Amino acid sequence: MRVIARGPHNEQEGVTMTTLGSEMPQREPKRFDGAELARSVIAGPLLDQIQHEMKITDDVLIKYPWILHNHNAAVFLNSEFPGGPGAALDAVRKMLPDADREASAPTPSSVDEPYAQNGAQVALALLGSAVIRELLGSNARKGSPIAYIWPTLFDLIIDINLNFTPPETTTGDLDDPNPIASRPAPPSGDDFPEFKHPDPRRAAKARIKKYIEKAIQSFNVTDPNVGVFKYKTELSSQYVFARLEGRMVIKLVEIDRQEAQVMARATKASQRETAKQASGSVGEVSQGVLDAIVDPDTLQFRTIHHIWPDFEVASCIVQSIRTVKAD
Repeated sequence: MRVIARGPHNEQEGVTMTTLGSEMPQREPKRFDGAELARSVIAGPLLDQIQHEMKITDDVLIKYPWILHNHNAAVFLNSEFPGGPGAALDAVRKMLPDADREASAPTPSSVDEPYAQNGAQVALALLGSAVIRELLGSNARKGSPIAYIWPTLFDLIIDINLNFTPPETTTGDLDDPNPIASRPAPPSGDDFPEFKHPDPRRAAKARIKKYIEKAIQSFNVTDPNVGVFKYKTELSSQYVFARLEGRMVIKLVEIDRQEAQVMARATKASQRETAKQASGSVGEVSQGVLDAIVDPDTLQFRTIHHIWPDFEVASCIVQSIRTVKAD
């Protein structure tokens, strides 16, 4: 994971001993950089893998846009497989019927001959995500003819922002063009609309799940094996578990940022309206009072704190002379 340190000496560039006595120059506000935002939210090694895959994929699609017509995946054949890439391709094709059956694939999967433009080790394919998992699961037993398959499906742990502040002035409808609305009195018991739940973690989880749906829909993906792991997510109060392609992870972070900005603007507008209404009994509110209402910090409306790769937990028991410790 990359760590970028910033100190007081590198905030300003071009400052020398001769300028210490002069007025410090005004800093120009930096333009929003989506890459910097993604790096702060997505775990470094995970983001590096996503960006590497996206860059190569985008470069190929710019040169050969037609490959998307009948393909949705690329199988990278193991060049060290006995007999070379050709033998590896034959082995993969023999694995397809079993993978289709185990995954209950609605239509037969296919892996084409490698195109000369892409090299002898890259075979374009039409594979569902469940079929891909079956192929990778049986890969080692078949001599590892597959090096890897793109797009990679990442199993993720999405850490909820525990400082998330549900806006009191939003309807909770992410598609509402006018999100300003007063919140009705909450119902009794646990029958709360999730977006308006008094527990900020529940409200944040509901929004994250909606954001994930929007991220998937933006790429016209209808694979039922992509999305939120509902059972695991319901068992946790702090995490959302999901399986997404790399491009969807990047889109998810962007949606979270955009929605946080919408909520911040809505909150400021509501505060101004409240100030106007409160002034009814004491006279007209001054413009200075309205101008004093600053933009809320969008960080409090961000639902995602961090995104990590999910992983299997393995037991580690260490026995010493007096104690047995379990990690």
